[in-house]
Amino acid sequence: MRPRGVLAAASQPQWPATWAASAQPVGPFPDAFSTGLEIHFALLRWRRGGQKGRQLMTTTTNESRLVALAHIVSLVLLLGSGCGKTAPTEPALMPTPTPPVEGLAGDWSGTMSSCGPITASVAQNGSTVSIAFTSSCYGTRLKFVGALSGSALSGRMTKDGSPLCQSVAGPSSGTAASSHLQLATERILAPAQSNPFVPCTGLPSNTIDLTR
Repeated sequence: MRPRGVLAAASQPQWPATWAASAQPVGPFPDAFSTGLEIHFALLRWRRGGQKGRQLMTTTTNESRLVALAHIVSLVLLLGSGCGKTAPTEPALMPTPTPPVEGLAGDWSGTMSSCGPITASVAQNGSTVSIAFTSSCYGTRLKFVGALSGSALSGRMTKDGSPLCQSVAGPSSGTAASSHLQLATERILAPAQSNPFVPCTGLPSNTIDLTR
């Protein structure tokens, strides 16, 4: 007589093909978890498959072990499916540009540290600012073109050339407000000499302070 609770070698459970084919994913679960549920529900169908299916197992203890094994497999697959994955990162937000100061166009007057009194005619188109200067030292040869970001002004100062000397230019920056404008320019070197008898000059470092 076969000992109770022991499966004979010839009675080892064999999965019927119809039951294996009927195991389908259940609900909107992740693939790994769904796989475990397929095994679990397939086992339940096996248990309830009639007298022939019930005879494949000799005790409920063996059935419980198989169900527990299905749960363990689903847990291992679920944990393994998350390895190596990182959470999506939020896209970096672009900083909002600061609107430029408006209403700078018009006539201004003030001083230039390397020359003395100076006047300026300012034109503005959105964030673009152009200034034409008039002074006793440089006449109308000084010009500035730059861009505004809020009240910060940056661009290039140009000293126009002459028939014998090339134009020179260098960076210039400052601040702008409705009634006050200031620009600082580093020294601009003299251009190459085209005529040894006519010296060409650059522009010394200076600060221009304008009001209106």
